[in-house]
Amino acid sequence: MRPPLHNPRLAFLFNIIFLALTLIGSSYAEPLKPDWVLRAQITRADHQSYKEIPFEVPPGIERLSFETQYTQRDQKTVIDFGLVDPLGKIVGWSGGNKSQFTVSSVDATPSYTPRVIQQGVWKILLGIPNNREGVTAELEVRVYFSQSLSGANTPSWVHPVLNPKKAWYRGDLHAHSAHSDGSCKSMSQSKDVPCPAFLIAEKAKSLHLDFLALSEHNTVSQAQVIRELQPYYDALLMLPSREITSFYGHANLLGTFDSFDFRLTHKKSTWMEEMKRLKDRSENTFLSINHPNFPSGELCMGCGWELDTDFLDHQVVDGVEVANGDDAGTIYSGLSYWLKLLDKGYRLTAVAGSDNHRVDQAENVRSSLGRPTNVVYAQALSTQEITRALKQGHSYIDFAKPSWPSQPMEVALNAKTGLESYMMGDQVKVASDTRAFNLEISLKSAKGQIARLHKSTNLDIPTELGLIDQDHFSRLMPLTPPKGQSWVFLEVLNAEGKLMLLTNPIYFENTQ
Repeated sequence: MRPPLHNPRLAFLFNIIFLALTLIGSSYAEPLKPDWVLRAQITRADHQSYKEIPFEVPPGIERLSFETQYTQRDQKTVIDFGLVDPLGKIVGWSGGNKSQFTVSSVDATPSYTPRVIQQGVWKILLGIPNNREGVTAELEVRVYFSQSLSGANTPSWVHPVLNPKKAWYRGDLHAHSAHSDGSCKSMSQSKDVPCPAFLIAEKAKSLHLDFLALSEHNTVSQAQVIRELQPYYDALLMLPSREITSFYGHANLLGTFDSFDFRLTHKKSTWMEEMKRLKDRSENTFLSINHPNFPSGELCMGCGWELDTDFLDHQVVDGVEVANGDDAGTIYSGLSYWLKLLDKGYRLTAVAGSDNHRVDQAENVRSSLGRPTNVVYAQALSTQEITRALKQGHSYIDFAKPSWPSQPMEVALNAKTGLESYMMGDQVKVASDTRAFNLEISLKSAKGQIARLHKSTNLDIPTELGLIDQDHFSRLMPLTPPKGQSWVFLEVLNAEGKLMLLTNPIYFENTQ
């Protein structure tokens, strides 16, 4: 149990108002275990009055989250809730509208204001508009401390699981709204205006996307809008994201709204220390290099990747944007850059993004939302699981134009030996140079496309799979990994040779 408050006046108030104050757990408890449990009894004496429940917040806390419940609602007891910071300022007042609310420096439940979480005595503010004579209501408030703005140490509703099922989920990892340089026509169609985030969410919904990243430039101001929109868009996960930009390269950071100093003054400085700091605080981050082969200059300042390659050696980079909009097959695509890194032994997830800046543009224009689409095999539709799956490389890229209600292409790429099975993104440890695998390939809704394998030069396996002439295509191919490292992934192209689908590799490491 925590020691009592040392301020005598607060302690006296505390004891008068409450019968019990119980602490469950330690200062930094495991997820879903509250740091404080505050309990009180509300009687007729509290009718039409305001009360405060003090509790102490230690240093280093980034987010406060609250869950409230009370009895005697059937007896018309009503308790309203608010929050007061250590300076005595009211942070918000939700009344009886919300039983759960959260506050951080970048976002807060609507009716609360984002606020830096200062060390000191905070107070739950109670308003009791009604409590009948002879009725005693039992009140409980659970308080959670989070040391990061990622999903660590927060109740599940703060970073919700929209679907608990294992599945392939489709989404766009690179889009912009009014919170950076996303634009659209005003309601009267008379002028261009910074585009409200809800219009991007509406477009993503119409495309049947499962997740969306508003990757705004060097800012997390979109966090407050997402906090408001996410409960409504309960089938569209809005990932914490931003595009970190410098004069020497851009990158997408997913999974956290924690602060990040993007300022670089030379190519050698990189963001290495900042990324180490974030990854030390949370595993729930994914960093991908954006459009590395773009030219840098007055038309696109700092868009090409020029940062020191030592940045890659410290394992703070997780992926590469191999396609930006519809640049696949052009000199600007990041695919060649990613392939060079594969040949050097780096295992980085291939991702893509529309880089949409105009959600109201025609769908056949470059960078229309949802094209390309990342298709991710995750344990659930949540920020934590989508981010984890991306880090694992359990994903492929669909370059085709979204054509709902038509069925999009689906792919499976697996390596099997005995009872063991590995999917795209997995690394297979091989203990014998004679160990054989079967490479299993299946495609759906790919009739009329051309399939081929892309492999490391030391891997002996046929690459041309030819024209897909059926709706359900499957192929079983024997494979024996060579000594050292090797990899293989699948490409699907249309009749004109344009890339339509790209998987992440299966990696082999033969130590014998």
